[in-house]
Amino acid sequence: KRDEVFFIVNMKRAWYFLFDNVDYPNNISYLRELNKICMEELSYDAGNIRTAPVTIGGTSGIPELPQEYPLPGFLCQ
Repeated sequence: KRDEVFFIVNMKRAWYFLFDNVDYPNNISYLRELNKICMEELSYDAGNIRTAPVTIGGTSGIPELPQEYPLPGFLCQ
């Protein structure tokens, strides 16, 4: 129940952030801030790039760890 309330509040705040910054360029800082808002009180590393491996349920694939430095170039594509 607690997490559900935080999720709803965070999504409201995220929409405000998006609309208030609609002209802001799409870059890693912008996306990290959006993630931080979305995951506040739900994840200890909100706003940070994942550093631990994860799995995807129902598949045998394991996504590669993201690297912060190639991301900005990828975002402009």
